[in-house]
Amino acid sequence: MTAAELAAQPPVTTLAVTAKAFGVGQSTMRQWAASGHLERRGVTAFKVGAQWRVVTSSLLAALGIPQTAMAGPAPDPATITAFDTPAKEVDGPHTTARRRAAQRRNGPAA
Repeated sequence: MTAAELAAQPPVTTLAVTAKAFGVGQSTMRQWAASGHLERRGVTAFKVGAQWRVVTSSLLAALGIPQTAMAGPAPDPATITAFDTPAKEVDGPHTTARRRAAQRRNGPAA
C-alpha cells in the first residue's frame, strides 16, 4: 500500500487497511490490536461493536508518513460511533439474518 493510498483513507480506517500498511495478515493485525501491540507502536486502535477501527492519522505517524494530505484533525475515538463507518463493514453481510434468528429464539430486543 502506498503512502498516497493511506493518506486518502477516511479519518478512521479498518484493520484490513492497517494490516496492508504494515505488511502482515489480518489475523496478525487483530492479535496486535487485542494485545496492545499497536498502541505501543503509537497506533490508536479501538473497537466499535465486534470490529476494530484505527485512527488513520496515528497510523500515518507510526509509519512516518507526513499527514499533509489529510484534511482536518484526527477524531477523538470516544466520539466515534458505528454510524461513522459503512454499515456493511460494522455489521457484516449476515448480521440481519443472525439478528432475526436471535429474535425468534429470544423475542425482540428491548
